[in-house]
Amino acid sequence: MTPSSRLIRIKPNLEADPYELNDLSQEPEHQAKLKDFQNEVFQWWEETGGAPIPERIKD
Repeated sequence: MTPSSRLIRIKPNLEADPYELNDLSQEPEHQAKLKDFQNEVFQWWEETGGAPIPERIKD
């Protein structure tokens, strides 16, 4: 199982956030993982022939 496919199988914590209203991507403890995901998407995008991504978006 790849790290990306693992996310599809992770269940949200519905006890703590039953309506999934909290955006955890803004929490400091999730910033490194968020950056990893963004880098994976940018890499895939470039490998599959997507349009060039402006540097300001990559940073």
